[in-house]
Amino acid sequence: SRSDWSSDVCSSDLFPSHDIRQTLLAKNYFEKECKKLNYQILPSFTNFVNINCRNQQNARRLIKIFKNEGVLVSSSNYIHLKNFIRCSIGTKKHMKTVIKILQKNQKNAK
Repeated sequence: SRSDWSSDVCSSDLFPSHDIRQTLLAKNYFEKECKKLNYQILPSFTNFVNINCRNQQNARRLIKIFKNEGVLVSSSNYIHLKNFIRCSIGTKKHMKTVIKILQKNQKNAK
């Protein structure tokens, strides 16, 4: 029988479960904070999120703002995700920084 490589990796020392829990906690925190700011996050089981910026122009503008703040996010090449930016999940501290940038952007956009 063929073994499931993902369970082998997740149970090995290369992928400590503590790190997985910390990533999940940071992702849950980030998703809740984005919801408070009226940003839609696409559901996923990954270590990144896709944030709906409402249109492609806003997505490009946010990518530049994040870059100027030293935070790298990316756009998508998929036609259905042109209004989204992709943000990898870091520690909760990292995600708080991302939230602060989103909050500041909302205030400046009004």
